[in-house]
Amino acid sequence: MNRLSVKGLTKRFGGLIANDAVSFDVPAEGVFAIIGPNGAGKTTLFNMISGFHEPTEGRVMFEGEDITAMPPELIAARGLVRTFQLAQLFQDLTVLENVKVGRHVRTRAGLFAALLRPAWARQEETNTDRVARELIDFVGLGSQAEVRASALPYGQQRLLEIARALAAEPTLLLLDEPAAGLNHDETSRLSEIIRRVSARGTTVLLIEHDMQLVMKTADWIVVLNFGRKIAEGTPDEVQRNPGVIEAYLGGAEMLHD
Repeated sequence: MNRLSVKGLTKRFGGLIANDAVSFDVPAEGVFAIIGPNGAGKTTLFNMISGFHEPTEGRVMFEGEDITAMPPELIAARGLVRTFQLAQLFQDLTVLENVKVGRHVRTRAGLFAALLRPAWARQEETNTDRVARELIDFVGLGSQAEVRASALPYGQQRLLEIARALAAEPTLLLLDEPAAGLNHDETSRLSEIIRRVSARGTTVLLIEHDMQLVMKTADWIVVLNFGRKIAEGTPDEVQRNPGVIEAYLGGAEMLHD
């Protein structure tokens, strides 16, 4: 069974068609990328998949369940978790505290349990701390667990956001422009982390403008242009597709950059 199936997703904003009958399947293993020029409809598509926009037409199936227009928090609780184009962290919290916040969809302790602290709640708190520290180490921020998020360089904030998303134990992780604002070394590190996330059994679906990252990291690519799917295939197939090259306006250089 596919991890995700997008079936004829269409989104209209008045007279503007942001996505036009987009369909594709994301298998349970590997890294899947969605690319396209600016204005191609990538983020709108992500917003529909993750419940932030309701489609005008079409369906979203996640692990065989119809999640179309389901609230984002319920979608996340089912295992589909996303990051955003701009890092959305709790700037006044530490690195460790930010990742613990991401864990809340997998915990059951409410206000009274936090106040009374029964044995099961204390054990849950211990487990949350352990998992959070493991994830911080996983993305290379272990030495900065007690540093406030606001003090981190932007590239490390992006890595922290990934760690926080992983704390929710997703089976499908949506990454929206994860390389935005990163330098070459940070992007190379990000590619390695994405492949390691995939190797842990989490399916990764990303939107990205950095073609070097996409071609190095993705197993399968869908290409959008003006809201429609124009190509789909392996990185090698996509790079050689005349329609893709034309969409990027001389983008043969861009695709191989």
